[in-house]
This record gives sequence, C-alpha cells and structure tokens, in this order.
Amino acid sequence: MRPRSLTGHVVALFGALTLLIVAVLVALLASVLNLRDSDRTVRRSSNLLAMSYADERTVVDLDTQLRGFLLTDQASFLSPYHRDEAALPGELAQLRRLADDPTEQARIRQITQAVDGYIGAYSDPLVNAGGRLSKAVQARVTARGEALLAALHNTFGALDPRILGLSEKQRRDANDAASLAILVAALGLGVAVLPLLGVGIYLIRRVLRPVRRVATAAEHLAGGELDTRVPERGHGEVARLGHSFNEMVASIQERDAALIGTQRELAEA
Repeated sequence: MRPRSLTGHVVALFGALTLLIVAVLVALLASVLNLRDSDRTVRRSSNLLAMSYADERTVVDLDTQLRGFLLTDQASFLSPYHRDEAALPGELAQLRRLADDPTEQARIRQITQAVDGYIGAYSDPLVNAGGRLSKAVQARVTARGEALLAALHNTFGALDPRILGLSEKQRRDANDAASLAILVAALGLGVAVLPLLGVGIYLIRRVLRPVRRVATAAEHLAGGELDTRVPERGHGEVARLGHSFNEMVASIQERDAALIGTQRELAEA
C-alpha cells in the first residue's frame, strides 16, 4: 500500500494552526472593542459629571452677581450676570447631549426647568426692576433666592451621586475589560507558540531526521559501503525516499555483483 502523502499532513497542520491563530485574533479583537466601549462610557460619565458641576457653578455665580447688584445697585455686576445667563442654555444643552440614560435625561429636564424657573420667575424680574430694595423686601427676596438656590442644589445633587455610582461601575467594567484583553493576548501568545513548536518538532522528526539519514547513507555509499541501508519509516514522500534509496543500493549491488561475475568469467577464459 502506498504511504499517505506527507504534504497532506503538513497542509492539515498549518491549516489547523491558521484557524487557531484567527480564532485568537478574533477573541483579542472582541476584547479590545469591549475595552474601547468601556473607556468611552467612562469618559462620557466623567464629562457628564464635570458638566453638571460646571452648570451648578454657573448658577451659583449668577445668584452671587444678582445679590451684588441688589445690594450695591452697581451695574458692573450685570455684565457677568448676563454673560452667565447667556451661557447657561448652551451648557444645559451639552449636559442633555451627554446623558444617554432615561433616568439621567429625566433629572436633567428637572434641572433645566428649575434653572429656567429661577431665571424667569426670580432673577430676571429683579434685574429688570433695577434699583435698591428696602430692607424688608430685600430680606424676602434673599430668603426666596436662598430657597430657590437650595432647591437647585438638591436637583443637581440628585444627578451627581447617580453619575458617580455609574462612573465607578464603568471604571470597574473598564478594568475588567482591560484584564480580559491582557489575558486573551497572553493565552493567544501561548496558544500560538505551542502549536508552532509542535509543528517544528514534527517537521524535525518526520522530515529533517529521515532526510539527514538518507544524506549520511549516501555519503557511505559513495565511500564504497554497498551494504548501507536506511530505515523505511515515516509518511508519504519521506517513506518513499528511504524505500527508493534502498532499492537503488540493492540495484547497485546487483550490477556490481554481475560485473564481478563477468570479470571472473573473462579472466578464466
């Protein structure tokens, strides 16, 4: 029976190795994409929290400038007041864009309504009225402003702990994704190296060693050792190489024996 081809074995080995490496790369790519998504989520939460703090700070500055104007009747307080008032809609719109959670969006709508109510029903009417207020009116206005500002702080405060909690969870998820990516890369390296070593060992044992034996036997044959033989082991082409070498040596021996016989007959004649 003809030995099975060694080419088929080698192709099968490299095909399996290729599939294995592709699977490892796909797993690594999935881990990297997961890590990237986690990083984006963490950055979104951080930006949302920073924007929330900035909006709250703008409202506090607005109230501070309003009080300065009411206490001193100096128009210099109105310039930064109007600047912050003009900036607030854009800042709140950016806050809404950063929110992708329904709960966050609902709380940001509450913040927007509270800020609009503070400006429309409290601060702007006072600025438009102008002039100093009597002590009694000023006390009432101050008390109302403090109550509105405290309500705004509470509205912002309802959003911030949620963002902090989500941010912490997302950071843990990002760390887990990074650890998974590192683990997949390490396992992928090991999975890729071990089969390569296996293929190398297989080729050395099944191809290089038999070929080296045939090369050594050929040197002995060239030196006149006609009884040289090689083991006919291996698969496919390697086995046929050993078999063909032994048949060649046997044929040389037969011709050599025939030649010696012919020479002897001629010598006796």
